[in-house]
Amino acid sequence: MDISRDCSLIAAGYDDCCIKLWDLNEGKSVWSQTTQKIRENGRENRFKKKTNLPRTEYELLVGHSGSIFGLSFAPDNQYLLSSSEDTTIRLWSMETKTCLVVFKGHYYPVWSVRFSPMGFYFATCSHDGSSRLWSTNFTTPHRIYASSSDVNCVEFHPNCNYLVTGSNDRTVKIYDLLQGLLLRTFYGHTGPIFALAVSPDGRYLASAGEDKTIIMWDLSTYERVATLKGHKGTIWSLDFSQEATILASGGADNTVRLWDIIGATTVFQRFKNKEMDSDMETDDSHKKNSNGFLLETFYTKQTPVFKVLFTRRNLLMAGGAFIQSTDRSVLN
Repeated sequence: MDISRDCSLIAAGYDDCCIKLWDLNEGKSVWSQTTQKIRENGRENRFKKKTNLPRTEYELLVGHSGSIFGLSFAPDNQYLLSSSEDTTIRLWSMETKTCLVVFKGHYYPVWSVRFSPMGFYFATCSHDGSSRLWSTNFTTPHRIYASSSDVNCVEFHPNCNYLVTGSNDRTVKIYDLLQGLLLRTFYGHTGPIFALAVSPDGRYLASAGEDKTIIMWDLSTYERVATLKGHKGTIWSLDFSQEATILASGGADNTVRLWDIIGATTVFQRFKNKEMDSDMETDDSHKKNSNGFLLETFYTKQTPVFKVLFTRRNLLMAGGAFIQSTDRSVLN
């Protein structure tokens, strides 16, 4: 799933090959716009039952022939990218709610897709062990970066000159998009990586995944500056606040957690100056929480958190799939 940065649109992909789109603007819901068009076209009677639908109703985008794995809104909210098990990427118009382009090139399911901050380029990663750089006006990729295993997630640096990838081989890689070169490979995780985030100022990179651990990297020195522990399940999503002072994480343990980045990096610098171990580990114990790394933990009832996002006003949004079951043994 994905949430637009201005918090006006939410998109979610499903196993039935469909994408559901919600418009959160008051009085400007997708269905209210559709109803207005119906009335203008003189077909109000045929769709009469839909004119009183609440704003929680959605628009359905149909086109893929496999499960939807990745979604990404353009920075201006004019377009939506989707990636699927059918090995294709589709570009959707948010004005007409139709598919504009189908991008083909991957040979296996495409796990993730991400628009660049500029909105013209986008990146994908796949089960075929590659990540690719595309632009919206070409149907073939501009660059292909090969890996030895599944590439699960991709993320752009804010300056759009670098691409970060996370893989099943437990590594994080940074590529120079202008020269097409691999700049750095980070090691430290003990499981596949599923979440990446770069701070808005471009200084820090956060990575997380199946090992339930968040690792902070300083991109100016390529050093590990903090190791944050506390989640009890796989971490699916990360995002920095606008000032890069707080990191939000969401995962399979049905929690959203907030971390103090200033505290974690300050302690690292203090220990570095004393030539001590640079790995700062935290958990949920009271003693280490007092250090200020883990600020808060928000629990959901039965919802693994697939997406966390700070809006431009630092409002934290989180979304996931509600697991509804009357059998308690299924949840334990």
